[in-house]
Amino acid sequence: MVSISKRGDYQFQAIIRRKGYPSQTKTFEPRREAERWAREIETHMDTGYYRDRREIENTTLSQGLQKYLELISSKKRGFVAERNRIRQFQRHSLANRALADLQARDFVAYRDERLGASRRKRCSARTGIAIAFLHHCYQRMVHAACA
Repeated sequence: MVSISKRGDYQFQAIIRRKGYPSQTKTFEPRREAERWAREIETHMDTGYYRDRREIENTTLSQGLQKYLELISSKKRGFVAERNRIRQFQRHSLANRALADLQARDFVAYRDERLGASRRKRCSARTGIAIAFLHHCYQRMVHAACA
């Protein structure tokens, strides 16, 4: 069930409550955006494609990488190398962004920044390995958060 209430002079809050799902709340400025969002979420619930994205919206890449380090990397043989790679990612400004906000172009920009002006083979191979590792971590974090 959806209820949309007015909050202040120009904001509208959509609340979705449905048995078997956590309640969803989001605030919008135009009412039609609140109605569109509510229809979209309810459609996903009806068709079985609904995933609760609140956890990935509130988790930064740095936090996710730290959790990956503690839960998964710590059990691997190559723990030291992965720990160093994760620490390097955590120092980058990309690590401060929420997982839900990250897009492919962000990782492409990270790759290009890492490669820099010089396109040496050794540098590009290391960058490729780092990007593959980051992709693996990202997929694990998002899948675990949305499951």
